[in-house]
Formats: sequence, C-alpha cells, structure tokens
Amino acid sequence: MPTHPQDEDMTGQVIKDSEREGPIPSAWRPILKSIVDAFVRQDYGLLTGIPGVAPLPEQTARQIREYIEEYGATLIPLPEESWASSVCIRMKDHWDAGRSLDRGRRS
Repeated sequence: MPTHPQDEDMTGQVIKDSEREGPIPSAWRPILKSIVDAFVRQDYGLLTGIPGVAPLPEQTARQIREYIEEYGATLIPLPEESWASSVCIRMKDHWDAGRSLDRGRRS
C-alpha cells in the first residue's frame, strides 16, 4: 500500500491538520478494511476481534445493524479504489473520515 506524503511525516506518524482534509493515512487502511469486512459478515459488534480495535457495545452494534438495514443496501468488502476518494480531517478531539466528492473524480 503506497504511503501518501501529505498524510504522514517521515516517521510514519499521522499529521493532525484541522485546517485541511487529507487522504486516509496508509497506517489506518488495514484496520478500516477489517472493520468493513466484519460489517459485511454482519459482525457489527466486532466480536471476532480486530487487533487494536475494541469490540463495540451491544447497543452500538444494534444501531449499526439497524442503520444498514434501514438504508437498504448490501455491504461489500471495501474496494482498493475507495482510498482515492476517502478523506479525513482532525477535529478538536477526534477524526472525521468519509468520502470526498472532489477526490478521485475522473475527467
């Protein structure tokens, strides 16, 4: 997985920039992919275990399941090309991550 110079410094540490969105750091991608894979398997509580990620409380897992069911879509494993349009930004005490409508567009 390529490293993006704008999301990590030379030591591999994630840069906390609250002014600009940046790509999802390469260090986070395997963990996020594992979380999506668990949700695809309907393990909304992450009970099968992901290194470095705590299982979710039953109420949170139930909410995630309900949101997905209400939305009506079928989850699939995260395609590698997802990273081209995924972004994050540091907020005061947490990170927001999502999809940018500007990144990854084709001309």
